[in-house]
Formats: sequence, structure tokens, C-alpha cells
Amino acid sequence: MGEEIVRECFARAGVSLTEVVEKITREVPAEEKVRLLLEPGVYEGPVRFERGNMEILAGGPADGEILGTASDCPVRISGNLSAREILEDGTNRGTFRTQTAYIHADNLLFRGISFENTAGPGHEKGQCIAAYVDGDLVRFENCAFLGYQDTLFTAPLPLKEVQPGGFRGPGEHLPRTPRRQIYEECRIEGSVDFIFGGAAAVFDRCRIVCREDGYVTAASTPEGQKMGYLFRNSSIEAWEGVKSVYLGRPWREHAKTVFLNCEMGPQIEPQGWQEWSGRIEAGGVFYAEYGSSGPGAAGNRITKSVISPEEAEAMLTALPEL
Repeated sequence: MGEEIVRECFARAGVSLTEVVEKITREVPAEEKVRLLLEPGVYEGPVRFERGNMEILAGGPADGEILGTASDCPVRISGNLSAREILEDGTNRGTFRTQTAYIHADNLLFRGISFENTAGPGHEKGQCIAAYVDGDLVRFENCAFLGYQDTLFTAPLPLKEVQPGGFRGPGEHLPRTPRRQIYEECRIEGSVDFIFGGAAAVFDRCRIVCREDGYVTAASTPEGQKMGYLFRNSSIEAWEGVKSVYLGRPWREHAKTVFLNCEMGPQIEPQGWQEWSGRIEAGGVFYAEYGSSGPGAAGNRITKSVISPEEAEAMLTALPEL
């Protein structure tokens, strides 16, 4: 077999990234990998990434130098759509039409990019998604996801919404396809349910930053899926004044979330997790910790899920598993 063909492209700050990706889709054969270098600067959302087999990187046009860390992303994709916004037809925008970036493709790598929804706190604006990630084998390195309520959605959606029209948006009528995702050395900020969805996702060496009192995760892991969320070697931090944060609450009946060797700030509630509609009590939820440290690691957790030392060792290098 010959060497993999990689087509390199460049986008200048301020252009429409949706149009750039659409042009690549039209002009570059699908079997060719594309490396899209983004000039440092701000790109206005909403943006759609619907072409697979791509690397989207913060970089320069000349030498292709890859730039950025999760604390200082040189590329910002920014939007401010919110769920409570009233549309022309008189309805609310709703959660799943607020995303700054909609990522619906497989085999993608993002590096050095900040995805931001600046609409504001959930008690004022409702849900405001920064990134809606509906792709398999999607990887983020040194990226940031910034918002308040529902910052990062990791598809698939649950099979059925609780309220009619609750899933209105790009994925409403799509198959609920299992997804594997990796977030490596990323920074994720929010307040309520700010990492949520059904993907099998690994968060490795990430900074999880709570902007307000609330809940870090709201997993909706599909029944029978081996993995939900795995946070390892990460820190759970908070803005000044934040006092009450839960590690998660189950969005659906088979939610799975594990924190492995994570440092817990003092804002973490002693019970760790919060019940939601009796789902923890029903017995199908798997919430567990192993090797937690820091002032928030102490307490009488309400869940009794247990990880053995052997299981913890395997999780240290595990990839997302369906």
C-alpha cells in the first residue's frame, strides 16, 4: 500500500469555516485526508464540520507550526445562541439548536481550538451548547469548551425525549449511532450538566472548571454500552465563590461515569452524585471513583459502584469502548 495522501489547506481568521469545509468536501476526494490549518483569531459560529477524515488544527500558513494549549487556545470559534431565545415562529430555540459548533463526521482531530458559547448563565439564558459532537473516533487535543449550562454535548441523543420537541435540532431524526470520543489535555468549563450525552468518551489529563454551583456530568449512556464517561488524571476545579457541585446526575437510566485518579476541589459535595427521577435508586446507573484526591474526595458517596484495582489499572490506558 502507498503512503496516505494528506491534502493541506489553510483558512484565514474571520472566514466562514462552514463554507471552507463545504468547499473541501466538494473539491477533495473523500479518501484523501485533509489537514486544515486555522490562522489564530476568532471565527464566528455557528459552524458545521460535516466532512470526515480531517485534522483541524491551530497553525500558521507558512511552516504549519501547530500552536496552542487548552489554557491559551489561539483559535476561538465563538457563538451566543441560547435555548430561551424566541424564534420567528414564536417557539423557543431549545437546547439542540444553540451549538456554536456542530460536528457530524467521523475520524476527526481538533487541536488548539476553543469552542465558546458566550450567551451567559443558564438561569438567565437556559441551555447554551458550545460544541455538539456527533461523530465516531473524534479526538480533541489541547482544546477548550467554554459555556455555562450544557457546554459540551457528546452524542448520541437518548432514544426518546421526555417532552415533545425536546430534541429539535440536527440530530432529532438521525439514528442513535454509538460514538467514541477522546478529550486529551482539554479545558471544559460550565455550570449545570455541562458534559452530557451518550458517547463512550475518555477525558485524559483535563481541567474541568465549574463556573457556578451545579453538576459536572449528565450521562445518558445507552443500555448495554460498556463505557460511558471516563475521567482520568484530571482535576475538578471551580471559580471563586462556587461552593456546591456534584460529579454528576443521570440523564437516563443506564448512565455510566467514572473518575480515576482525579483531584477534587472543595466545591464537590460529600455525597458526590445527585439523584434524578429515581434512576440511581433503580440500580441501572454506574457511578464510581478510584484514587480520588484533594479536599473534595472525602465524603459518604451515595452510590456503591466499586472498581477493583485490576479494573482501575486497565482503565489507565483504556480507549473508548462500545
